[in-house]
Amino acid sequence: MTWPAPLTRTFSTPGGNNWAGNTPTPSTHSRRSPASSPTRASSKQPNASTKQSCSLRQRILGNEHPDTLTTRQNLASVLADKGQLETAQREYEAVLSLRQRILGNEHPHTLTTRYELALWLGRAGQVAKAIADLAEILTDQTRVLGLDHPYTLATRQELTHWLRVAGASG
Repeated sequence: MTWPAPLTRTFSTPGGNNWAGNTPTPSTHSRRSPASSPTRASSKQPNASTKQSCSLRQRILGNEHPDTLTTRQNLASVLADKGQLETAQREYEAVLSLRQRILGNEHPHTLTTRYELALWLGRAGQVAKAIADLAEILTDQTRVLGLDHPYTLATRQELTHWLRVAGASG
């Protein structure tokens, strides 16, 4: 039996009354591999507009501004989609470190970054680490967001997926 590819995710930037007006949220959940994604460009490099947007936000808003962190997280996602998992992991970890210091480990933005990093760790072959991180994130999301929150449910689904992957390979 073959297992589906891990969750791939893109972010939207919702408006409205949320924490910083720019909350990283999943807009699309799909079990397609990055190679089969219809939005995947043939280039292995992130497009110039993604990098430019990130650079502009860092220069104008500063490295610790919530919008800058969201843009950097989006860049990490693009890097991972392009197959640059090590670079993406470093960017996710840098964003996570800043979010934890500025917002705390259980802030919804930090939880989203932790979730994204865990998914990409799994995709990069670090399945045991992904499982451990997702289990911890699930506990925190249940406490902070509630048992039936969509993000809590998505994390539970991903944890189940990676447990199956680990069981199939172990």
